[in-house]
Amino acid sequence: GAYWLLKQSDIALVSEIHHIEGVPIATTQREKLWREAAKRYIPFIAKQGAHFRVVNDDVAHQLSTLGASESKIHKIYSLYLDLENYRPQHIEKQFDVLFVGRLAMNKGIMLLLEAIRQVKTTYPSVTLAIRGEGMLKPDIQAFINQHNLQQNIQLIPRVEDSSHMPQLYNEARMLV
Repeated sequence: GAYWLLKQSDIALVSEIHHIEGVPIATTQREKLWREAAKRYIPFIAKQGAHFRVVNDDVAHQLSTLGASESKIHKIYSLYLDLENYRPQHIEKQFDVLFVGRLAMNKGIMLLLEAIRQVKTTYPSVTLAIRGEGMLKPDIQAFINQHNLQQNIQLIPRVEDSSHMPQLYNEARMLV
């Protein structure tokens, strides 16, 4: 829609792309659909002279292989951290490992659960906290129940506002 509106003006179109769903592997029909849509969208919008803002080298390479000119691909890394709040705090660690993210196959959450299950055989008290929402939440809960990991894995509810996140990060020894 933005393309059609901007076509009527002299304003340059910048398409911001953080990642292409389904790349490198599409694990759901939805991801396959979005990957195919990107294969059509990127070349089309690139031919119209669009510029692209990407956040890493991998996405820049993907766009280049889809026909975007390297001179129109601009890497601007995402540095959204408020360093006044996101800083080391001297608080007691509650978790060995923390995962924060969308609960989707391409995030590797099921692999992380399997790793925790295996680590538990050597370190029975290993703990993992998961803060996220997504379609895999029921599968994650089933995995926890099936492998008796209720004492090892905790699903953290959504925090009231982002000001609580720095404390959560500081309560973990490691972020995955």
